[in-house]
Amino acid sequence: MPNSRKRIQQLLDDYRKNLLEPSPDAPSNVCRAYNCIKEHLFSKKLTVRWIKSQCNLNGNNFSAKFKYFMGKPPRSYILEHRLKAAAQVLKQIDSGSYSLLELAYTVGFNSHSAFSRSFKRVMGKTPTEFKASENVK
Repeated sequence: MPNSRKRIQQLLDDYRKNLLEPSPDAPSNVCRAYNCIKEHLFSKKLTVRWIKSQCNLNGNNFSAKFKYFMGKPPRSYILEHRLKAAAQVLKQIDSGSYSLLELAYTVGFNSHSAFSRSFKRVMGKTPTEFKASENVK
C-alpha cells in the first residue's frame, strides 16, 4: 500500500506540474493566483478567499479576470483540475490499493460524498462507474 500512495502522489505532482500556464499577456494578479493554485491545488485550504489573501488581491473583478485569461472562474478551475487529476489516478492505479475516501482527501475534498457528487457532475459518472468503464477498455 505505501507504494501505491507514492505512485498516487507522483501522478498528482505530475498533473500539477503540467497545468497550462497563463498567457503571456495575463495580468500579474492572475499569474500570482495561478501560481498559488498550482502550488496548493490539492490542499483543503485552497479557496478563492485564501488565494486572495495569499496573493494580496482584492476587488470583485479578480474572478472575472481569472476567467478571461484561464477559461474558468478560479473555483471552477480548481474543481475541474482536482477531478481530472483524480480521474488520472482512477485510470492508472489499482483501486484495491486505496479507497475512494482516501483519494477524495488526497485531491482536496473534505468528504467522499462531496467528491462523488462533484465527480459525477463534471465527469458524467461516479468515481466507481468511471473506474469500471476504464477497466473495460
